Amino acid sequence: ALCAGLSVASIAVGALGALGECAQNDGRARPLRALGHDPLGRRYLRLVHNIAGRGYNLEGEPQRLLLLEGQGGVREVSLRVGRCYTFVGIATPAVRDLNLAVYDGSGDPVVEDRAADAHSVAHVCPQRTDTYFAVARAPRGAGVALVGMFVSEPGSVFGEMSVLLDT
Repeated sequence: ALCAGLSVASIAVGALGALGECAQNDGRARPLRALGHDPLGRRYLRLVHNIAGRGYNLEGEPQRLLLLEGQGGVREVSLRVGRCYTFVGIATPAVRDLNLAVYDGSGDPVVEDRAADAHSVAHVCPQRTDTYFAVARAPRGAGVALVGMFVSEPGSVFGEMSVLLDT
């Protein structure tokens, strides 16, 4: 338990490099095993580090998906009223367009990001506690994507994705 007791916020002030990469899950931090061993994982770790101080906590580990052109992957998640959830995906350069969407338990769209770039953000503050589905799609290109779910208080400001990835 290298990261036991660390919050993501404490990681943002310098513990990331010294103590290993961690994610908060049910109040306990743990290593981010899926990240750091390749350029995409290192970019995601930088993103986690950059937004931790903005009130966003990574919930669990990001999901690593192989996306074929025109296809996608689905993640079932439980979302609660009174919290906001931001799904963030980044992809390898071969994925020229990555889209994220969140659907409610009935399959109705709640939020969609269809910007034509290799990263995507979908932010939702659910009106009811329920099961939802986060969907990542690659309309153009094929490759690997990392998609994580960040939890925040209502009113948190995420920021410009390109700035968060490059700082």
